[in-house]
Amino acid sequence: MTLQVKKAGGKRAWVAGALACTFSLPALAQSTLTVEQLQQRLEALERQVGGTLHVSENGVQGEPGLGDVDQRLRILERKLQLQQEDQAAKEKTTPVVSVGDKGASLKSADGNYEFKLRALVQGDGRFFFDDDTVPQNDTFLFRRIRPTIEGSLGKLVAFRLTPEFAGDSATIVDAYVDVKFNPAYTLRVGKVKGPIGLERLQS
Repeated sequence: MTLQVKKAGGKRAWVAGALACTFSLPALAQSTLTVEQLQQRLEALERQVGGTLHVSENGVQGEPGLGDVDQRLRILERKLQLQQEDQAAKEKTTPVVSVGDKGASLKSADGNYEFKLRALVQGDGRFFFDDDTVPQNDTFLFRRIRPTIEGSLGKLVAFRLTPEFAGDSATIVDAYVDVKFNPAYTLRVGKVKGPIGLERLQS
């Protein structure tokens, strides 16, 4: 763009300065808008992390500048890093508790120690209609009441205990300890049903 001015040299210099300021205003507005956008994003992140810092370059509270935004961004990054480290430390020490259709379990954070509790309950009821004269025909009994406690003690030892409380007296269905030398070989010691046989088919 060319502008010819026939006035004196001072007038020409004043017009050139005005044009320079006019063309520099959009760039200044764009820079200010960018700082304001960064300021809003930092404030939103600070609300998520907790706490809000307003520190200017001179160490006093004031209008946010590029130095202020950079300093607050560094502090925010450090806070996020500390939160991640705390979360990782808690995951290493916090036990895992779960409750579902297969019972309840408590497991250490590293998974080496585990305790499980579940139960099997079966009932048998017989009720007849229009037999008020003989009420002894209606019966109900528990065929099975078997709580099971099992778990592991480290990577080497596992155990299981299953008593039977149904019937006239309590008995032991399973009570054994496994010694796991490796995934392919396991030594089992205690009372347990064989993998094949008539005992496996009986209730």
